[in-house]
Amino acid sequence: MNKVEHYHSGAWVDISDYILGGIDKIPRSLSNRDFTLRADMFNLQVAHTIKGLYSDSAFKFLAGDKLRFSLGTDFIFEGSVAVSDYKYSQMIFDVKIKPFVLTLENVIIDYATMHAQFATGTNWYDYTAVDYYGYPIVGILWAMKCVFAVAGYTLDSSAVDAVALFSKAELAIPGTPWGVTVTYQDLILEEDRIWCIGQTVSTNHTQIDALYADKKINGFTFISECLSSLNLSLKQTGDTSFALISATNNYAPADDLKFDYQTKNVEKIKTIDSISVKVMSSAGLTVAANLLDKCVSSTITDIETWTLGKGGGVDYLSNFVILATDAKKFTDKYLFHYSTTFLTPVPSLTWTANDDGIDTYGVNMNTAYRKILSAVSNLAEETILTNYQPTVKTVTEHNIDLEWDNSEIVQEVYE
Repeated sequence: MNKVEHYHSGAWVDISDYILGGIDKIPRSLSNRDFTLRADMFNLQVAHTIKGLYSDSAFKFLAGDKLRFSLGTDFIFEGSVAVSDYKYSQMIFDVKIKPFVLTLENVIIDYATMHAQFATGTNWYDYTAVDYYGYPIVGILWAMKCVFAVAGYTLDSSAVDAVALFSKAELAIPGTPWGVTVTYQDLILEEDRIWCIGQTVSTNHTQIDALYADKKINGFTFISECLSSLNLSLKQTGDTSFALISATNNYAPADDLKFDYQTKNVEKIKTIDSISVKVMSSAGLTVAANLLDKCVSSTITDIETWTLGKGGGVDYLSNFVILATDAKKFTDKYLFHYSTTFLTPVPSLTWTANDDGIDTYGVNMNTAYRKILSAVSNLAEETILTNYQPTVKTVTEHNIDLEWDNSEIVQEVYE
């Protein structure tokens, strides 16, 4: 049986009997085609007789009130009241529910907000104050957890930590003849570069705070771009808890369980030749021993850029450079960087080995990869109405119809 609960006077109260037919489908998971985060509000209609439940003739839903939804023993969703409109003529409360992830917009990705949280990390997968090059590094999964923590939530990465991204039997790097398997928990960001994400310049956080504070990104944008870059999705697992998932296979219910079914083919928006991407210049991102000289210096350096391709642009976050290291086994050197290569008819996602840590990062598009892929690929889109699916997978939409205990799924495949 489905359940809708309202957090009132310090306790969860079951208000399921007061919910009217105007309840929208509840979002189990949502993302855009490029895997960036999507957080849609939805409406709930509640009978005015709920005032009797609370023995309060003046009762009304307040902005920020929490509501949670479950189906049987399965937690589905929890959010807060964004707007509550009492419609006297209909004798109902029309309540708009806001997903908790939207509160990530209140977290600013800057030194004052995030550094102390990053530094609470207890192992190299989380935080290293002084790496091989003398600078602090932050595990990208840990960085995501820290953003959620500042917002008052927890993020569980246990399902993806050890997922292998790629392996190298032998690295063509002097002194490193071993095999390496890189997992999600091996991916890192340089802390000093984090404060420059989304900026048009590279400089230290003091200068960013003083001169470029209006260009700082928020936690929602940061998490969204991490999901897009890492091919991951987000699911809510409890009142204040979330988890990362990497299951990219689609749902495949039996034909007799497809209560409604629709397929359509979506033509690509653009060709690869008509895409333009503004790319950070390697001249401004030299690695070597002084890896972050541009991001720790008080000198303000404009990010050198050039454009690949023609026509309409694809945006990505400047200074968002994902690296991989094998520090847990051998060394703190950054052995791989994440890049995108233009190929016809679609771009290719690559991890490129650095030459003994002395290299330039070259063309680093990172989050542009899935944005390009979603624009230059034909899509096969499938919409299924089926029985309730308890598993959360990486699809465009998975909504729950609590009235009928059904799942409405929209999933897409690049052709």
